[in-house]
Amino acid sequence: MSWSFGSDPAPLAAVADNGAVLLGRSLACDAHYRRPLRLISHAHADHLYHLAASLRECRQVLATPLTRDFLAVLQGSRRARRVRALPYGEPFSWEGERLTLFPAGHIAGSAQALLVTREGLRIAYTGDVKSPPAEALRAELLVIEATYGHPEHVRPFRGEVEERLVELARSCLKQGPLTILGYHGKLQEAAGILARAGFEEPIVAPDRIFALLEICRRHGLPLGRFHERDSPEGQAARKERHIALRHLAARGRAENCSRIILSGWQFDAPVRRLAAGTWQVALSDHCDFEELLEYVRRSGARRVIADGFRCPDAALFAQELGRRLGVTALAMP
Repeated sequence: MSWSFGSDPAPLAAVADNGAVLLGRSLACDAHYRRPLRLISHAHADHLYHLAASLRECRQVLATPLTRDFLAVLQGSRRARRVRALPYGEPFSWEGERLTLFPAGHIAGSAQALLVTREGLRIAYTGDVKSPPAEALRAELLVIEATYGHPEHVRPFRGEVEERLVELARSCLKQGPLTILGYHGKLQEAAGILARAGFEEPIVAPDRIFALLEICRRHGLPLGRFHERDSPEGQAARKERHIALRHLAARGRAENCSRIILSGWQFDAPVRRLAAGTWQVALSDHCDFEELLEYVRRSGARRVIADGFRCPDAALFAQELGRRLGVTALAMP
């Protein structure tokens, strides 16, 4: 099922079987589709599906400037050079439709999309979103993520997570070095939180994480002192008290240091002790269930599609939207 323009077979909005989010007549988001335009909402892997096909077949592939710079690190500079940078708030027109990107509050560079059709209909796509801080886009039709679309996925302590992360990091550093583990984007967010809190300990990071930190700094995100792990400066910093950033998929474990694991899949407490010297912090870059409901309410949308390709609870979330807000909602595909 999809919503269409009367007898026009092109879907008004839909999520295709391969994960492409279709808006209007020309735009596909976050996976390839046989349309002239492709939008990359942000640089996480589940939103980069079939990028090579889009670069080969689409007339334009769009992303925010920061996301394009992230892609140069994660996908290679050759691919990134073929992506057109579209800054927040700058309209892009194509065959009578107008696309504008807005901050999504997810990882650095992440974007929401607002497409206005030739008929003046406002269609919004959140991508992955954290709101607040992101503003809800006003639209008649909304395609929304539902990562935490189950009614049990609520963090009543959400407003205190950053403060608890700072407190825990300070406590750990009194004992010696600290390692923080997470995914790309969330690690850079954590580095920004610590910088704003005034941490003076240097951060050391492997090449990719370091390169993404450099991009964030170039784009004006406040960060403290950081070094590439194997550089002379990084090697010197590792001999003293420091903060190491590591991807969650990295193998092995650094010895003689405390560890903080960043995870959005924690709903019982902001901080949980997993083992001696190891804690998990509920730092999420998505809306929880209540924030998703509030986003839909503030958007004013009366028709909603929940992304069921990336979110297993999308169908349940769509049911809850109908029951609690009275909107017409479905999960796709």
